[in-house]
Amino acid sequence: MFSKIASITLPIFTLVLVGFMYSRRVKPDLGGANKLVVDVALPVLIFISLSAKSFDPISTLSFTGASIVLIFLSGLIAWPLAKFSGTSKQAFLPCAMFTNVGPIGIPLVALAYGPEGMAPAVVLLVISNILHFTLGAGVMSGNIADKFQVEPHKVASTVIVGHLLSMAFLPLGIWLAFF
Repeated sequence: MFSKIASITLPIFTLVLVGFMYSRRVKPDLGGANKLVVDVALPVLIFISLSAKSFDPISTLSFTGASIVLIFLSGLIAWPLAKFSGTSKQAFLPCAMFTNVGPIGIPLVALAYGPEGMAPAVVLLVISNILHFTLGAGVMSGNIADKFQVEPHKVASTVIVGHLLSMAFLPLGIWLAFF
């Protein structure tokens, strides 16, 4: 069992360590790379994963509901913990509610479950991003009501575009292979 866990997590920890050591030594400016990933690579990953033949919209709907419940439940559990620990709710709640489902979660899912796990992982990424840029931003600012009225271009729009395009391709029967 330990070897299975190590075979899944060791490649990711190795890459994180190499990246950490590189960034400490070189101090690279990753602004352009980050923009490229968010604006191009992430929507492409979403589109390919969700328009794949193995994607099941019905089971994804229940997974989506469970993901939303989990995010809100994490916030409800964290609320009294923030108060008890003396930590600001604006700082503590988003950290408890929104985990790193992208850069760490997707590689873990790919290594553990292969191509079959990619669609649910990407759906969780999309849901988490939408809620993080609306509810999470509202919690951090202390004004939740205003954040649900944000302009569409401020809510991770490239992620949403990739998601909507993939949903448009499902009824057309156009399947794309991920791996």
